[in-house]
Amino acid sequence: MTFSTRPLARVSIACAAAALALSACSGKGSTEGPTTPTPSASASPSASAEATPAPGEWMLEDLKVGAKVPKEDLERLFPKWEVPEPPATLTEFSEQGAKDAAIYYDRLAEIAFQYDSPDLVNRIDTGACRDCDKLRNLISEGRAKGYFLTAPSLEESSVKFDPEDERVAEVKMVQKFAYSIKSSASGMIESVHTDTNSTNYSFLIYLDGQWAASYLKSKEGEL
Repeated sequence: MTFSTRPLARVSIACAAAALALSACSGKGSTEGPTTPTPSASASPSASAEATPAPGEWMLEDLKVGAKVPKEDLERLFPKWEVPEPPATLTEFSEQGAKDAAIYYDRLAEIAFQYDSPDLVNRIDTGACRDCDKLRNLISEGRAKGYFLTAPSLEESSVKFDPEDERVAEVKMVQKFAYSIKSSASGMIESVHTDTNSTNYSFLIYLDGQWAASYLKSKEGEL
């Protein structure tokens, strides 16, 4: 097995953060930008004002492109994800061990990226990680600022072992994000995606008695 050096494929780490702007994920229910309504006699400033929730009362279904949402509401609607503990199967040389390890490293990378926590990358970087330095650089550049995502649900996972080196595994993960948005510094929503599926491929290698991350968010079939 020979690893190639190539750019980090997770500009957003989840295909649901910065990649939202590039429409890399196949999300359904995405909202388009605001259009200019046709003036009508029934439209009035008071009617428009009534359609805007008061601070503290915003709900996920109220999030529309062009809406300006208070920071407190965004933080309430998109609570920080819980930092996971290492799975007990991390040291298990098995298909389940590889799956659990990939999910664990994937979640750590997501949280590190979204919440500007480069120290979490150290939990991923055991010496075999080829993308960790690039991940740290992306975090330091603030590339995920303005993105808000609900914690994903795992829809599917599978493992493929390298026929030339069974210690190397490619793990496919399909995750669904109920809501993911991009907002400006002022809180103005620029994009909204609902029920977005993100398909990621992570590469692991079994070293020193445990699964270690090699490449995160890689392309399929690079074994």
